[in-house]
Amino acid sequence: MSGGVLATTPRLGDAPGLRGGRHDGAGLLVAGVAAVLGMVAVAAVAAFLVTRSITELNLAVAAATTAMPVSVMVVQGSRRLSHPLFVLTVLMVMGVLGQTVWAQYAPDLAGSSDFLPDLTVGMITLGLVVVAGAVLLLLVGWLWPRRDPAQRFGTRVIRRVARTGLGDPAPRRVVVVVLVACLLSLLFTLLLAERTNSLSVADLLASRKRVVDLGASEFTVLGVHRLGMSVSSAAFLLGWFTLQRWHLSWRSPLAAVTLLSFLLVAYQGYFLSSRTTIMVPVVWALLVWVALRRREPSVKTLVTVFVLGFVAAVALQGVRAANQRGVDLAADPLGLGRSISTAVASGKSLSVGVTGMVVQRVPEQFPYQYGRSMVSWTYAAVPRTLWEDKPPVRLGPQLGAPVFGQSEERRTGVPPGILGELWINFGVLGVGVGALVWGLAIRTIDDWRTERGRAAGIAALCYAIGTTAVVVRLPFSEVTDAVASVLQEGVLVVVLLLLVRADRTDVPTAETTDRPASSTPRRP
Repeated sequence: MSGGVLATTPRLGDAPGLRGGRHDGAGLLVAGVAAVLGMVAVAAVAAFLVTRSITELNLAVAAATTAMPVSVMVVQGSRRLSHPLFVLTVLMVMGVLGQTVWAQYAPDLAGSSDFLPDLTVGMITLGLVVVAGAVLLLLVGWLWPRRDPAQRFGTRVIRRVARTGLGDPAPRRVVVVVLVACLLSLLFTLLLAERTNSLSVADLLASRKRVVDLGASEFTVLGVHRLGMSVSSAAFLLGWFTLQRWHLSWRSPLAAVTLLSFLLVAYQGYFLSSRTTIMVPVVWALLVWVALRRREPSVKTLVTVFVLGFVAAVALQGVRAANQRGVDLAADPLGLGRSISTAVASGKSLSVGVTGMVVQRVPEQFPYQYGRSMVSWTYAAVPRTLWEDKPPVRLGPQLGAPVFGQSEERRTGVPPGILGELWINFGVLGVGVGALVWGLAIRTIDDWRTERGRAAGIAALCYAIGTTAVVVRLPFSEVTDAVASVLQEGVLVVVLLLLVRADRTDVPTAETTDRPASSTPRRP
């Protein structure tokens, strides 16, 4: 595909005639979300004019801020349900609007969670001001005029890599590699269980955070072992990508081993009590499907995935509470409420509570980091057995007590999110510049989705991994976490792809795919 053709290709789901979009339903959903959020903002403003209460004003700002990204979609005429601005809006419904309502109007539930015990309405107000300004600058970055995507550096690199055949895996080789990767990842799981004294059947079936106490209030999450466990996620992504790349049958051996790899990923997420470990591969799979199949998920599919994900998050939170704090969910009437409250409270995508507390207490109670936390990924993989004085990698555990008012016994802390981390490192200037660059990055990565021809495979992988990092991870996590995830999964997937590159005899034929031979992608 030439650069000129790419430049005039309509955006997937934004124009009629592109297959796979239930455009009427998707368009109504996008417009409906924007309208409902707008009405909530207007109603809250009306209530504020009557009551003059800061809580109503906060609600109005929260609803208006949450409505910004989806409103830009409406103005641009976009109906893509996988659109990064729509995904961001859905996440902000929990982190911005949901957390504002949770903190201001549900004090009983808020008090039952130890997520942000010192959160006040004033901090919510402060967080809303910062988040609203950052979202506005993010949208400026998204809308910033730019040159033809085909002429950009990232697109040129993707096309050069594609010419090496890296995006054309051989299905028969993938089956073997996925099986071996699953066995290797299972070995790392058992090694982690052994290091954390969790080898009994009861411990292997329990869900909780797995850490090793180093003494003097220090602990390690055994990142090397967890890095090894990431092999299962890379194996799942490789298997799923190959299925979609060649449109293979769901009755094929590859489909079976891909399902096996996902079941292993799900167990590891349960074992570590990590919702991210489970949900991120699901997001990858959806985005790879969108890019390679040129289809948008239906409204029903997205609603189902969201509901199942939320229920799974609440259930995992409840199981963790029962295993780590001894909460009896059957006997304690607040058990379910606590789990739901914590799930909403920890919907930390651009969390106004987290951001407000960071702005309020940094640098008074925690010093500026001046970029240190944003480069800790460079030494994250070095084991502590080789570097005893290794500095802390993650900000979250360091912020728990001084910034978020949590007890010293809480080891996992709270990730500050991208806006909180920008403030911790560079203050208000860092938030402003960082949000603008963030918007530019989201738009650049989203453009990779439109690549076609031989470059489509590598572009789809880059799009899925990149979008997951900058749209799903960054809003609630840390820069080091997002970069480490890209490096871990990206490098692992590249290594696996090098092992399974296809030659001409390995390219699937029409008999092994779900579509006609004329539409099966073939290497030149």
